[in-house]
Amino acid sequence: MISNISQQDLHIHTRFSLCGIMESQPDLYYPWELSEFKKKIPVLGVSDHFHFWTDRKDFEGEIAEIKRHDPDILLGVEVDFCKAIEDIILPKDLWSKFDYILGSPHNVSTTFVRHPARPEQYLDVVKTVGLKKFISLNVQDHISLCELPHITGIAHPLIVPVHLGLVDKIPHDDIAYILQTARDTGTCIELHRPTIERLKKAGNMEFIDNLVRTGIEIGTRFTFGSDAHNKADIGMPAWIEEYLLGLGLGPEHLFIPRKK
Repeated sequence: MISNISQQDLHIHTRFSLCGIMESQPDLYYPWELSEFKKKIPVLGVSDHFHFWTDRKDFEGEIAEIKRHDPDILLGVEVDFCKAIEDIILPKDLWSKFDYILGSPHNVSTTFVRHPARPEQYLDVVKTVGLKKFISLNVQDHISLCELPHITGIAHPLIVPVHLGLVDKIPHDDIAYILQTARDTGTCIELHRPTIERLKKAGNMEFIDNLVRTGIEIGTRFTFGSDAHNKADIGMPAWIEEYLLGLGLGPEHLFIPRKK
């Protein structure tokens, strides 16, 4: 058990996530180069994008290398999901290789807009199918993710409406539905640093308020993720810790993966 909520970060990317930024960030680190953070963040996990590991042999070799260099680091993975286009590719025999698996609803089912998408692409879809249908499709993807047996947690929930500035259009009942399904399936919900920072900047924290307070009330487990692609962004800033504590979040509400 950790003693405070800032002692966890399970959404950290390394040079294995590439993301097309290697040339601009040549100093990207390997997973085993994060030991400097372990004293402050004992529950530290890397969760690189699975779809950037295109070669099965390379993937297994990198997993073995991580475990050889740092056998204690929590090993996670981030996988994309979109029910309509079956955009989740993680062979069943690899599930056991990870200490936890984050499912990411980067896409919205039936829209066929691939991640990474430009905001105007999604806004065109909103105009076509209507806002209510668009939100409903996104919510259903979250429900489907919770029902997958190998998914440990949902990364950056409802990130598409957040990025489009539509988060205040999401009915509270839909947020509660996701949280209830997560609770019932044993899936945790990520408190996502970039989302919190974006909404703070926009002066619209009601979504996070509702997410945390409702989740605590009904017994949903949370996790914290910085979604860091560089060392400077790893961990929970003091102001976010203070804010979440003010909502009643404590260490007892966080999911802690077991090292396999």
